[in-house]
Amino acid sequence: MNQKLNQSLWSAYESLRVAERELMRPNEDAVTLCACQCTRNSACEFLRSFLFSKTFNPLEILPTGFNRFENSSLSDLLRQCAKIDPHFNAIDLACFDCRNAGSGECEKDYCLSVEKVNECFERTHVIRELVMAKLKLLEKDFR
Repeated sequence: MNQKLNQSLWSAYESLRVAERELMRPNEDAVTLCACQCTRNSACEFLRSFLFSKTFNPLEILPTGFNRFENSSLSDLLRQCAKIDPHFNAIDLACFDCRNAGSGECEKDYCLSVEKVNECFERTHVIRELVMAKLKLLEKDFR
């Protein structure tokens, strides 16, 4: 497996682990901003990994990593994945739309409620499972 892909998958898993640790705390102790950001970062990294694996061209790689996917939004990454594999169309990212979540639940682009972050965390697990199945990998394959 390509080293950059390995690093990206490891990063995605690590971000998900950090989010999980935060969400396992009692609600009053959980740092939801951290959990939300790590969950979102993990989802993006899993999708970038899929795109990278399907469009790899060593001549296009920049020193920073994933070139054209680096600054893409979560919804843009999902759209690109769905162009390659229609199974990605089944993933609903509505839970990640923090700007439209209603007053009190979110601050700018991040969620403050544990329930809302848990919803995004569960959706990221769906993304992870789909990406890993499409790449025919297990977590132990890149650790």
